[in-house]
Amino acid sequence: MPARSKIGRLPQNVRARLDARLMATGFGQHQQHAEWLAEQGHPDISRAAVQRHSAALARRVENIDAATRKATAFIDATNDDHGALAEASLRLIQDKILELMMAGETLSPRDASLAANALAKAARASTAIQRERRKTLREAAQRAVAAGREHGIPRDFEGVMRRAIEGG
Repeated sequence: MPARSKIGRLPQNVRARLDARLMATGFGQHQQHAEWLAEQGHPDISRAAVQRHSAALARRVENIDAATRKATAFIDATNDDHGALAEASLRLIQDKILELMMAGETLSPRDASLAANALAKAARASTAIQRERRKTLREAAQRAVAAGREHGIPRDFEGVMRRAIEGG
């Protein structure tokens, strides 16, 4: 694992304020931010280090914006039945977490642990959604078969109905 950058070693509160300042200035004015860091007791951080951090932060913000646009387009384009939206959202989240973990950007051990934990939670949530979807479809098939029996549908058609509804 590559060494953490000087900015990556800043206290969390200072790094968060730097990130907010960078976003407020459109990810520019690197020299002013380096001077501000020096005033905060971190004179060893150069303009170039701020620029590298700013570029990485801008990429992360753009990736989040792109993921948000994809999710919004998906919501607009689908009629969410049987948890399809939740499952697709989880896939996007899993993809993004894996992308961040594999991107080669330096992740602190804490951030790597948080990403792995988030990935595991997303996988568990996806499994729960699939289980709930199967249960809902099974119950719908049972109701359809019962209604079919009441209306005289032949028994040999029940299996066809179940497979059509459950997707089997």
